Amino acid sequence: MLKKNTWNTCFFALCVTIFLFTTTINYGQGEAANWYFGRNAGINFNNGSIKSLEDGAIKTNEGCASISNSKGELLFYTDGVLVWDKNHNIMPNGSDLLGHKSSTQSAVIVPKPKSDSIYYIFTVINAGNIEGVRYSEVDMTLNNGNGDITSNKNILLATPSTEKISAVKHANGNDYWVATHGWNSDEFSVFKVTESGVDTTAVKSTVGSYHGITSFNGIGYMKFSPNGKRLALAKWGVDSTVEIFDFDSSSGLISNPIILDNFFGRDYENGAYGIEFSLNSNLLYVTEINLTTYIGKLYQFDLTDYNKLAIINSNILIYQGRDVLAAIQLGPDGKIYVCNAFSRFLSVINNPNIIAPNCNYERGAISLGNKSAVYGLPTFIQSVFVANIEIDNACLTGATQFSIKTDEPIDDILWDFGDATVSNEEIPVHDYQTTGVYTVKAKIKSGNSILNVTKEVVIYESPIAYKAENYVICEDSANDGFESFNLKSKDSEILGSQSDADFQVSYFESSEDAEANENVLNSQIINKKNYQKIFSRISNRLNSECYDISSFLLIVETAIARDVEDFNLCINNGNAAKLVVDLNQFDDKIYSPNVVTPYSDYIITYHLSQAKADSATDVLVPENFEIKNNSVTIYARLENSEAGCFTTTNFKIIINEASAHQPSDLYLCDDASNDGKEFFDLASQKSAILNSQTGKVTFHASQLDADTGNLPLDENFENQSRSQEIFVRVENLVNATCYDITSFYIEVTSQPTAGQVADYIICDDQSNDGKEIIDLSQFDASVFNGQSSTDFA
Repeated sequence: MLKKNTWNTCFFALCVTIFLFTTTINYGQGEAANWYFGRNAGINFNNGSIKSLEDGAIKTNEGCASISNSKGELLFYTDGVLVWDKNHNIMPNGSDLLGHKSSTQSAVIVPKPKSDSIYYIFTVINAGNIEGVRYSEVDMTLNNGNGDITSNKNILLATPSTEKISAVKHANGNDYWVATHGWNSDEFSVFKVTESGVDTTAVKSTVGSYHGITSFNGIGYMKFSPNGKRLALAKWGVDSTVEIFDFDSSSGLISNPIILDNFFGRDYENGAYGIEFSLNSNLLYVTEINLTTYIGKLYQFDLTDYNKLAIINSNILIYQGRDVLAAIQLGPDGKIYVCNAFSRFLSVINNPNIIAPNCNYERGAISLGNKSAVYGLPTFIQSVFVANIEIDNACLTGATQFSIKTDEPIDDILWDFGDATVSNEEIPVHDYQTTGVYTVKAKIKSGNSILNVTKEVVIYESPIAYKAENYVICEDSANDGFESFNLKSKDSEILGSQSDADFQVSYFESSEDAEANENVLNSQIINKKNYQKIFSRISNRLNSECYDISSFLLIVETAIARDVEDFNLCINNGNAAKLVVDLNQFDDKIYSPNVVTPYSDYIITYHLSQAKADSATDVLVPENFEIKNNSVTIYARLENSEAGCFTTTNFKIIINEASAHQPSDLYLCDDASNDGKEFFDLASQKSAILNSQTGKVTFHASQLDADTGNLPLDENFENQSRSQEIFVRVENLVNATCYDITSFYIEVTSQPTAGQVADYIICDDQSNDGKEIIDLSQFDASVFNGQSSTDFA
């Protein structure tokens, strides 16, 4: 429960052989494919790529949890209080769970073993409140298959509790462990989830430090390592520590504590907060939040030599700066994602298994679009990240290669390809006979453990690229060998009897580009030479890697007027209605300089309609064509005066406006610190700068930055000197190259100090009426007390 500067106050395996080993663990990574967190923020992991999700309904400062199916399709998500289904609607009974959106880890979602429809949401309250740790049951068969909370809702497990919770696979490979930590206690409570449900009798471990005294000490993340062998937690605030333990996934017991104390900030608004293991479980990452200075830190610790001194000495400060780094979470791709509080991006540790700085921390790598992170990221069952199946070639034509991506050693392996075929090769190759969806399983012996990994594999149909006839265009034109070709007109020949709904045709200039599916040509192109070869690639619309290639020639016998790009004019004088343009400047764009016929044999005229261009009537005077609207279409006629043939083309002349009007300077009186620095609301100047027009307004510290659009200033800007010039760039919303620059000054005026004036005594005159005329200006020097009378009055 981080309380300072919340959102309102700061924008901040079917196996034919049985392996007998000690541990059996099932893994699949689709469950963690969709993340929803923060202020309607979200990301989706799909085949190695990440895209932002802006459809989420969640608004939470900290805790949240999401769950998807093995295919990576969203099921539901929660902030510990409300539960939203895959359509982002609150489930009918999905409210009033007894977690809290300001609890560090308000929830974690665990599936019921051997069930396809039952899930448990474990919740933890904030600040050690009496609601403690509870669970609620979700039945996905309810609510028309969108899921709902059953009568098993808010079942108490333990109280009071810290804001920490984490889940991992049981050693038997079927069940799960859910770990929590008591409040005003040094005791862990670990609950087992089996096919019978949640065992409410906890496995207790009294180990590690005492968590209590102040509610701030309940804040901070707790995580199992992906291999389930360790548990680590962060305790924020006063007495801030990071604690690391051994975990026995057979018994649920926690032991062998290593407490990293006297290392992190230790006051009421400072301390360790986010925590995460690398995918190989050898490195630990910790974030430190200081809500007094707003300085964020990111540390890496090496756990290879498992003793306190070695771990502390291994620490590497990866980042320290103005980013408030909060939650950190391992992703399905093996990277670690770092929450930049109150921002519209996430940072990434790209190679978390490697000692820093080679772990490659990338600030601001993932955009959240128009949504924002706060402090939290979703909590997942940590063991889902330890291994996954990778494939090469999912097409019916050609063999499919399988491999396992894992940091655990592979001693033995048994594959089931989902079509009653098996293999014990580590990297097998398999030929499927029909298209379809196959459940591929791999049972891996790794030391004393078995890892069962499952992946849904879709085998797609491979198309045939039929040979198309050469594309010949014969025009009675300039005979220069260049022409505009509509490549899409060849689609039906290449498809043959294959359906356009199933297969897509693309075109390329080289066989290399076609093989790599790079540099796809536009449907309408101009050939670069006569008898130019074009390569056509037909690919499955559901999987572009299932493809075939053929080719044909482009043959041209006559010339045509070249296509001309739309011409954008930029003005910033406020008069967008009337401009004079010399149309002759477009002549060279319309006429090809490589034609055989001399330029002198051509006549180029300009018109305001296609009909007039075709009939060569109402020819425009090109030298001084006046544009009376913000956009006008010009029709150009290219005529061969010798042959009497012509062709036409058209383009638009578009006027874009961007005017930066001069705003007034901004002044602020210095505060009591009198340090000459204050925060100026630069956004308040936008109205005067735009002056009723639309446009993108950014503020910059220099003319160069404004001209290039680089390094925009925060609109809540703290000046660097008492008087500072701020440069403003107004950019047209349609044409970013159209912009105007102005500037204004921001100035912090000094706080005046009035000097002490001694009492002034004067004698009454003879009238003895108690009234006298006094020149008060004689006291000015005392009041100014050395301050300039030109600065103060």
